[in-house]
Amino acid sequence: MSERFLGWLIIRREERIFAMVKNHLTKVLDTVTELHRAITQAAQRNLEEANKTIDRLHEHEHEADRLRRAIAEELSKGELPPKDREDLFRFVDRADIVARWATDCARNLRILMNAKIEVADEIWKSYVEISDKLVSCVKALKQGMEEMYKAVDSALERIVEIEELESQVDVLYHEAKEKFLVYAMDAKPPVFQLLRDILHDLEQVADICEDAGDILRLIAIRVSGG
Repeated sequence: MSERFLGWLIIRREERIFAMVKNHLTKVLDTVTELHRAITQAAQRNLEEANKTIDRLHEHEHEADRLRRAIAEELSKGELPPKDREDLFRFVDRADIVARWATDCARNLRILMNAKIEVADEIWKSYVEISDKLVSCVKALKQGMEEMYKAVDSALERIVEIEELESQVDVLYHEAKEKFLVYAMDAKPPVFQLLRDILHDLEQVADICEDAGDILRLIAIRVSGG
């Protein structure tokens, strides 16, 4: 096999992997978007639609996980430099964990809804606000990956945006904990724990999204030759 043809094959495989990573991030974004939609519907007491939305969320998360495995298989073929393979797999893995935490949150949300537990509007408001920030966070992550090979500076700006959004989620998270002391003090311990688990799941989505952004920054700096 000629070196020229081998180089062409490597470029084609890089393009294929990049396309798979973009598709994976689309599914991660779809998962988090459906979580925000389900929380909003639950806050409006539209439980039937919220359950349908959670069903769609699970489908998106399953597809994201399938794509993660397919990307890992492509990366294992070894045409990319070892450090690039390692960082790209770490990035995809962290992004996939974002979808998994969103799914865990949706499961807890469904338990809460199916038990027909009445939740104060102020707590729902916190969940809705945080989940809206999470959608923006994952959108910025996806945009950063898409822009990385075209405009590294723009990709780095998206990573800074992710950090800012994570900080905003952190503030909302602690405000929500304060609301629990006002609006959920009379809740039974299992209910209080469930409300707390939903909040924790939401926080983890933001934290892991920021972790993925940190890895993306490393990749972007290497792409730019920095």
